Amino acid sequence: MITTKNVDIWPELEACNGGLIVDRTPEAFAAAIESLLDDPERAHNMGQTGHEWVHRDLSREVLSDRFLELYREAVTKPPR
Repeated sequence: MITTKNVDIWPELEACNGGLIVDRTPEAFAAAIESLLDDPERAHNMGQTGHEWVHRDLSREVLSDRFLELYREAVTKPPR
């Protein structure tokens, strides 16, 4: 994946090495695309890593557990 810091999940993608984070310019995107086309093994590995991250951290089960915990906290904590 190629994205920018304008996408909310960019830190996670960068941390798991599942994507390239580039400036929001046509030139930066073109350079990133070219770098991945020049290194198919890197592109494949990055895709695999990103795929694994999505299934590990963004699965329906994981997200529903996070929302349930958020709702539990919202109803049990006193208002400020």
